Amino acid sequence: MHSALILAATCVLSSVALADDPDPKAILQDSAKAIAAARAITFTAQTHGVGAMATKVPAATGHVTLSRGGEKDRLGWKFVVEPVDGGLAPAAYDGTTYRIISVADRAVTEGAASDAGGMILGDTSNWTVAWLLRWPELVVGPFGPDGSGRADYNGVVTLDGVACHVIHADYSDLSDPRLYGAWWYIAESDSLPRRVEFHYYDNDHGDGFAVLSMPDIKAAEPPSDATFALAAPPGFEVKKYAPPEPRHPPGTPQRQASAVEVGKPAPAWTLKDADGKEHSLSDYKGKIVLMDFWATWCPPCRQAMPGVQAIHEKFAGKGVAVLGINAFESGDAPGFMKEQGFTYGLMMNADEVAAAYGVSGIPAFFVIGPEGELLFQGVGYSPQQEAKVEQTIEENLSRVVK
Repeated sequence: MHSALILAATCVLSSVALADDPDPKAILQDSAKAIAAARAITFTAQTHGVGAMATKVPAATGHVTLSRGGEKDRLGWKFVVEPVDGGLAPAAYDGTTYRIISVADRAVTEGAASDAGGMILGDTSNWTVAWLLRWPELVVGPFGPDGSGRADYNGVVTLDGVACHVIHADYSDLSDPRLYGAWWYIAESDSLPRRVEFHYYDNDHGDGFAVLSMPDIKAAEPPSDATFALAAPPGFEVKKYAPPEPRHPPGTPQRQASAVEVGKPAPAWTLKDADGKEHSLSDYKGKIVLMDFWATWCPPCRQAMPGVQAIHEKFAGKGVAVLGINAFESGDAPGFMKEQGFTYGLMMNADEVAAAYGVSGIPAFFVIGPEGELLFQGVGYSPQQEAKVEQTIEENLSRVVK
């Protein structure tokens, strides 16, 4: 089961995406320019994981300093991570050698630049620096002037007093098969990212988010090289890095293909509502059914729910059943819906149904036609997707059995 860890940052949604909103790619390009202009960057890193990532990403705080590497430096940045509360491992890369200190094991693991990628992926401190080491892959390439990346503008939020554009970047075509997308919070004032929420899915652990907040990020003057020299504490063993065995054979797909195609019959199911009453998909024959797979711990699920409620209200009495299909849950789904004032249907304990529908990321939306056929499917939240769901329902209303 997923951990019901709710995002703790203080953010207030102040707008929703509209047709005349700023160009999300232009905002990401401005951020790329701001990063490119920085010779060094410092920030306080605050990390935590949500859902399946709760056990992978520590709830921790650390100080991070990065400085431009040399032209031949394969990582592009030298860096040092200094833990504040013990949740992160001390780590540093001086342009030649990467070192991680494990206090529990009284050991220092070190590797060459060629090992750094694997070491970073296996290190708790990686969440503080990986975003910048992967910046060319995540932002510069796909969202540059010639890039073909997909991004949506999700409005403006205030984080720790700083107004930030919220950009959802679609990474479903990225070479990393686990990474679905990310929400970048780009400050209006200086175009530097103040927060990023990475949406991950893998076949072993399911759906989750790795969250990094950088409330005080700023460009700085490069520090001395001594800043990045991480010395081994007295009595600690120094050992060479050994790559771990892969969990999956090369070529193993991490994303599950959808188990149903548009136009084909939707998988049958029987689920109980919050009161224990059974409902079956066949009960809704002759109606249009909107199914929203969701969980309380999922930020984009919660972001999508007001729109689901609006669809429920718009089509009330018109032969449209709107159902929240709660899956991968360990929180109080009925209590959450009641607290938020959501009144559409709620089906519980739907993990097996999610598997039958090939759900590999949430929120996941399925629109079922009056004859039980799949009319629409989509993963993730965006205003555009919400509009597509509503349009699909509108186009098929005439087929509803009165």
